This record gives sequence, structure tokens and C-alpha cells, in this order.
Amino acid sequence: VDNHGVTYVADYGNRRVRRILASGFVITHAGSGSSTHKDGPALQAGIDRPIALTIGNSGELFVADASHRIRRISGGTVTTVAGSGAGSYKDEKGVAASFNSPRGMAVDAEGVIYVADYSNHRVRAIAPGGVVTTVAGSTSGFEDGIGAAAKFNAPAGIVIDHLGNLLVGTYDGHRIRKIAALRPPCNDGNPCTKDSCAPDTGKCKFEPTAGGACSDGSECTSNDKCDGKSVCVGQAVQCGGDGNKCVTSECDPGSGSCLTAF
Repeated sequence: VDNHGVTYVADYGNRRVRRILASGFVITHAGSGSSTHKDGPALQAGIDRPIALTIGNSGELFVADASHRIRRISGGTVTTVAGSGAGSYKDEKGVAASFNSPRGMAVDAEGVIYVADYSNHRVRAIAPGGVVTTVAGSTSGFEDGIGAAAKFNAPAGIVIDHLGNLLVGTYDGHRIRKIAALRPPCNDGNPCTKDSCAPDTGKCKFEPTAGGACSDGSECTSNDKCDGKSVCVGQAVQCGGDGNKCVTSECDPGSGSCLTAF
């Protein structure tokens, strides 16, 4: 369901993607009904037995179909995001990569598409540039662990929670598994804040500090300190202290030297 209340349906047997308007009216969104994987204008494109779909951050649709591909429907056009069409396993870029019966998908805030690669027993990721990598999983089974050390049995569904964790439902494993989010350390690059992560929301907190030494990046200040408002403030370097009123002096930010004009 999108932000306008439109429901999108993967119409497997009809080889089409349909949309149900808020009024209840049903329209074909994409797919000609053929069993091909032809890219092109939405209603002329071939979508072979779509089995799962998700909505991207810009309103585009991503569809997993029986041709072992991930397709994008955007602006009235169907394109292939990733997948060679061979029911196999290969990490690569775009159509050079291979999936084996991809099922559920989810898109994170950065535009990464996570795919439950059902018959490969893995969770895969498609970066915005099209590069496909394996997040977790190896051979069929049940094993908790990191990356390839973990095992899934036919992962079929996947969602992302509010902390960025992946929650994966396994068809044959009868379990819900969690893949913890890989979060970079909180760091806003400001020496005048104390950076920390809020465990309840997973968001970074930046608290102003006061009195600590810092650098405002200027060669024309010294004794720089944090002012308690997340700003580094320095004392101006004094130039031209000889009392000569016939010259003007100022600090050059590039060199930190005093420049004198007569």
C-alpha cells in the first residue's frame, strides 16, 4: 500500500502487477501477461509470475518474479535491477548477479534492497548502484551466526524494523530470524558535541559540550574552546601591535601571518 492508499498486488498466475485504488477499482499496473522477462513500457513488458513486491523510497515498485530477477516499475517503464535469469547463486553487479527464486523484499532508508533469496537460503542486498552482495546465509539449515556462518532454510519474507534490523521469515525453518543492523558509530564530526546512540530508537544523539579544546579551522584564532552551543570559538590573533597609525594589519587566514598595508 502506498501513501495514497493504493494497494499493489503481485498477480502471479496472470503475470501482471495490479493496483487497487482506494475506490476499489482494479487496474493493471504492469505486465502483458506473457511469460517473458522483456523490459519496456509497463503494459508491454513481460513479468513472469510475480511473487513478491515492495515499494521504494521514491514510490517505485520492486518486483521479484519467477525468472529469478528483481524488476523495477517506475515512470511507466519496467527495467531489470538485478538477476541473470539463471536459477543459481552469484554475487555481481546488476544482471551479472544470480538469484534462485527470490521472494520477499524490503528497502531501507539508503535505498538498499534486501532480498529473501529462497532457494539459495540466503539474504542478499542490492546497493543503489546495482551491486549484489550476500548479507547472511550459506547452505540450507538452521544456525545462528555472523554472515555466511549463519544458515537459513528457505527464507521467504523480510521486513526492516524501526532500528534497521532485518527480520526474516523462513518457510521450511518455521522461524523468524533477526539480522542485526550494521550501524556506523555516531559521529557528527563536531568536536564540540558528545555523540552517543539512543538504544531505544537507534538514532544518534549529539549533546553540546563546553570548555573543551577544539579547532575552528582558522589560522587567525588561538586558544579555541567549545562554547557550550556546539560551536568552537577562538580568540582573534592580534596583528600590528607596533602602534604605527600609518599602516593597517590583518591576519591572513591561509597562512596565519599578519599582512601589512601602508
